[in-house]
Amino acid sequence: MHGISEAEWLAYVDGGLAAAGRARIQAHLRGCADCRRMAGELSMSHSILVEQAGRLVRELEISPAHAARIVSAAMTRIQNAGRGGFGVEEWVGELRSALTPICGSAMADISMRRAAYEAAQSTVDALTETDWEDFVSHLSSHVASLCGRAAGSLIARTGAQIGMETTA
Repeated sequence: MHGISEAEWLAYVDGGLAAAGRARIQAHLRGCADCRRMAGELSMSHSILVEQAGRLVRELEISPAHAARIVSAAMTRIQNAGRGGFGVEEWVGELRSALTPICGSAMADISMRRAAYEAAQSTVDALTETDWEDFVSHLSSHVASLCGRAAGSLIARTGAQIGMETTA
């Protein structure tokens, strides 16, 4: 609109536009009532979305007691299977079991694929015991940014416990 791209408008409203771009848009807004109105509406929508996202993240935060129950349940399943019965595939399954109720299955799968790739593996199925620590580190970072710090901490704790228990 008026030589300003949609991406520029969104970056302007989000506060992420470089100084030169911000100055250009502000100069345009001084002379264009339609764009001032649109920028105001975008700004209001942005504020509502930020508020809703913050509320969603707060609702997703899990209590320490609930996190402890999730970690305990995963460790009980591993201990009941015995050290010989659990490999990386099962370890991944335990992390997925912990993550899915918090972030949903699609977000769990996306986060796991991305973490596996960042741990130098092309797929989750290609992970090895050697990759486990890097995989858990990347996964917990993704989960924290997408589903909240508590969820990321839960994955880090569960992943570390799995690695320690099964290699001890």
